[in-house]
Amino acid sequence: MLFPYIAEYPYFVISEDKDLLFYNGYAIVCDDLQKLKVLQKILRSEVFWYYIKHTSKPYGSNYFALAKNYVKNFGLIELSGEQEDKILSLRSDVEINNFVKVPKSKEELEKSIKWLLDYEDDTILYPGHYDSTTLGHERKNNPYLK
Repeated sequence: MLFPYIAEYPYFVISEDKDLLFYNGYAIVCDDLQKLKVLQKILRSEVFWYYIKHTSKPYGSNYFALAKNYVKNFGLIELSGEQEDKILSLRSDVEINNFVKVPKSKEELEKSIKWLLDYEDDTILYPGHYDSTTLGHERKNNPYLK
């Protein structure tokens, strides 16, 4: 997957042409094309662009650096096969953004929590605080999931 050094929006292109690795920018190389497509959708999201706009070096005309030190520090959770399939099934930027976004209101948060409840107890959660946990543990111990 190729991407420029600086950009005004998230721009990531997947190509299997190895000669393009000399592209003037950066490349993320992976033998698993499905994982690369999932990553591409996440990196094209508003969540990633929010991260870049608040952590990377700004340039003129609303361009920002997509240097490797910024991209590699963007936190990603380990997705299950079911979650990867869900992301791959999303076609529009709106669907992708709704899937990966951070809730902006109590109602959005409650909706995202209800969505989580469809998953199995062994689903690993990575909250923005503390260590990773499982959905089963949170169902038993978190009053907001009872």
